[in-house]
Amino acid sequence: MSDVSLSYPSDRARWTGLVLLLLGLAGALGFDLYSEYRSAHASEREHVDKAARTVELNLSRSLQTTSDALDSIRDELPWLLSQQIEHQNPQLLNRRLRAMAVAQTGVRSLLVVNAAGRLIASSRPELVGQDVSQGERYQTISRGPDPALLYVTAPALSPLKTYVMSVGRMLLDRHGKFDGYVLAVLDPAYFSVLLDSVRYAPDMHSALIHQDGKVVFRLPDLEGVTGLDLRTKPDALYWQHARSGQDRSLIEGHTPTTDRELLVAFRSIRPTSSPADKSLVVSVSREQAAILAPWRKTLLVRSTLFGLVACVAATGLLICQRRRAAYARLQAIRQADQEQAESQLRDSEQRFRDLFVHLPVAYQSLDVAGCWLDANQRMADLLGFDSPQQLLGLDFIDFWSDQCRSQFDSAYDQFKANHNVDGEITLRRRDGRPVDVLFTGRIQRDAQGRFLRTHCVLLDISERRAMEQHVLQLNAELESKVEARTAALAQANEELHHQARHDALTGLANRMAANERLRSEFLLMKRSLHPYAVLLLDIDHFKRVNDSLGHDAGNKVLQGVAHLLRASLRESDLLARWGGEEFLVLLPATDMTEACLVAEKLRQAVEQAPDLGAGGITLSIGVATAGPDQLSEDDAVRLADLRLYGAKKAGRNRVQAGAAA
Repeated sequence: MSDVSLSYPSDRARWTGLVLLLLGLAGALGFDLYSEYRSAHASEREHVDKAARTVELNLSRSLQTTSDALDSIRDELPWLLSQQIEHQNPQLLNRRLRAMAVAQTGVRSLLVVNAAGRLIASSRPELVGQDVSQGERYQTISRGPDPALLYVTAPALSPLKTYVMSVGRMLLDRHGKFDGYVLAVLDPAYFSVLLDSVRYAPDMHSALIHQDGKVVFRLPDLEGVTGLDLRTKPDALYWQHARSGQDRSLIEGHTPTTDRELLVAFRSIRPTSSPADKSLVVSVSREQAAILAPWRKTLLVRSTLFGLVACVAATGLLICQRRRAAYARLQAIRQADQEQAESQLRDSEQRFRDLFVHLPVAYQSLDVAGCWLDANQRMADLLGFDSPQQLLGLDFIDFWSDQCRSQFDSAYDQFKANHNVDGEITLRRRDGRPVDVLFTGRIQRDAQGRFLRTHCVLLDISERRAMEQHVLQLNAELESKVEARTAALAQANEELHHQARHDALTGLANRMAANERLRSEFLLMKRSLHPYAVLLLDIDHFKRVNDSLGHDAGNKVLQGVAHLLRASLRESDLLARWGGEEFLVLLPATDMTEACLVAEKLRQAVEQAPDLGAGGITLSIGVATAGPDQLSEDDAVRLADLRLYGAKKAGRNRVQAGAAA
């Protein structure tokens, strides 16, 4: 810096310009980083809110389904109790509850409690007889003012050391007074699968909270938050959502439960149509540090690059100033010694000539008629000559391809008029081989504007053309592979769809597929008014087969029975494995008489079949038909199920199409 003084206006202007340029660059960089910060934050808010919305939709529908099931039990309870007394079958109500518990997603067990607080029926018979009058569930529901409410009780610790929740419906006697309640205990495993399905990042947590503030479930829960009563944490983020009175909230802040800065989406969950005394709240959260980690990395990289650019620019300007000072000293020396300056000029001209001769691209100069005046070695090599001197005086048009030669005169006249030209042409080498070149030409004129010569630089692009063709070929091959992979993916999706709706052991339609077909057939019946029949079949004494011969023998029996049943039905009939040793048959456009004939045919086919590996096998069958007067596709299935129990009670190996004897 001692050789260069910043007192010169030009030097100060350059440094001022550099500083202003760097400030502008820093401002643009800061604005871009701030925009990315806002975008990342807004995007993550949308993602966690969408995840919470997914859980809300699934749990709301599940709660509504459970509420409908409790309504159904409450409506059927008087009849079931009377049937249980009439037929002296104390397990009838328990079996009905077990069947409904199996059919409900997310329900662990169903219970019926009388007004005194004693458990009189359960899908788990071992619980019958317990006194629950001192429990929080009994106290909450018995004091409830409204029998239309679905009571969502706070989570409690089960004997298996897991927190479980329950929802219940109040029972009223004929005088409208409290007469007990029906209760559904929800399965924690269902919450685990649902909450885990919305997690898309390692730092993400999802939790389910009772309205009163008790944490029902949290995934993952390394800190042991499940079961925590948030009423002991008045500054928990949950209470901000609760105090807002809104069904959804997006809250950022510090949570005392895990001592972290979080972005949390809250959604209040209620049944879709039934009123409830309490709601559930789902929370989906991400740590702020993890959300902003990519942005901080970008900030570090860009800040480092900006620092490097600033250093390089300042160093370059300093070097430029030093060189300008050196150039000024050189000019002073040239002025003092003209002879030395002329010598240096000759040396410079020689270096320029050497550069011209050894240019990495072809160079040529043409006269007004298009003949060579000058050329370098690259030009000679391009056309297959040994030296540039062999080109001098030859006509350039003689080395154009036939297609281009017809256009030479007009193109050259246009060039002379416009003073310059750029483009691609195809030339013929001395041996006749074509060569593609990219060229740029300019005209040199004298002081009066008269034509003197052209200067043109040419670049061989034959290899580039070949590479372009190769790239096009590779693109075509890639498109072909993409189409093949797309077809394979479509086939895999079709196979997954088939597996999701078929039983792996028997190959029959599973319960999901059967429910879809029942719904479709029910809607068709409503339009056409043609009844259809439902058969529920159960293998008699199947438990003995598993207990005495093992599960492999039991599996072979199931496969054999499935094969016999399928062979005895029409293509239009549906045969599905309903669960365990139960099968369901759907007979479209079939009345009760025809359905009984088919049921008897199936019973005889199994009874008369050769040994299936477990001795004689028989079936008990319940038959029901669905007509236009029925309100749901489940009505015929429930009736067939009751008649199946009647057939078993009447001695098994029979078809039951009416009330049990």
